[in-house]
Amino acid sequence: MAALHRFCELMNSVHAKPKVHIFYMREAYVSSDDQVRVTMDRNVFGEENLSPSIKVDMKNPVLTFEKTVILELKFTNRFPNWFRDLVRMANVMQCGAAKYVESIQGLGSRRVRTDLPVVEEAPPRIANFDLKD
Repeated sequence: MAALHRFCELMNSVHAKPKVHIFYMREAYVSSDDQVRVTMDRNVFGEENLSPSIKVDMKNPVLTFEKTVILELKFTNRFPNWFRDLVRMANVMQCGAAKYVESIQGLGSRRVRTDLPVVEEAPPRIANFDLKD
């Protein structure tokens, strides 16, 4: 309850409002001494959610990081040597993977801003050309 109370205090102090509901499937492994954590996130979806609600269903989500597994390697104290081996074996590179930001970009920032009118974007127009001689 203390953590929830503190969250509400911080939210109110900056006038934060709900914007996006994020969903992803996480596979997590934690060492017995809690010093190392490996997580793999897949199927990251985002959907606008402009009202304070807790829900599990999504009606019209956007998929971000399509066909990508987000690997997070976290450790306390010393970098484990086997992390280095894992990164080399999987041929991965370090980069940011902000699920919230990618979802906002996928949705379009106008859809989640409450200070702007929601304007549905028209589909791109394709001109028809007759290429006869």
